[in-house]
Amino acid sequence: MATKRDLVLAKRLLAAGVLVEDQVKAALRIQEQWREQGREVPIEHALYASKALPQNALALVTAPPPLQSQPFANYRLEAQLGTGGLATVYAGVYTPNDTPVAVKVLDPVYALRDLHRQRFQHEAKLHIGLEHENLVAGYEVGLQNGYHFYTMDFIDGATVLDVIERRGRLGNEEALSVTLQV
Repeated sequence: MATKRDLVLAKRLLAAGVLVEDQVKAALRIQEQWREQGREVPIEHALYASKALPQNALALVTAPPPLQSQPFANYRLEAQLGTGGLATVYAGVYTPNDTPVAVKVLDPVYALRDLHRQRFQHEAKLHIGLEHENLVAGYEVGLQNGYHFYTMDFIDGATVLDVIERRGRLGNEEALSVTLQV
């Protein structure tokens, strides 16, 4: 029987389009055979054995998250700000001059697919190329220690959602003013 961790990982790989259901089922069968032989191994080893993934492809996926591992040479991550569909944003510091930054990191599961890596890189390059008083400035796009990332200004303050949750619905004029700024 697969562990909860194994099933969560398999579900993430399926959702990202890295694997198809038949590949997961084959890996679970291999894992079950090993278990019957007295070998308890995580699902990633069965995925490697079944050739569904190249050896060590999941090293970053199963490693401690960036907030713990601190994988970026010039950035110290300090807190997780939010997670979206493909990436997580962290509050951090650019260490050469102690400048607060936000660091967006592509989820290692999604980094396994060329399509997701290309979309992330495209988004980052577009972001860095845009300049507007109502947009956060982007700075660096990179790949360090296997993590795809890009950095931008860190803006400390409430989001529009925070304001709505605290005060309730925005009035028409205030909503229009916010909408025109973005």
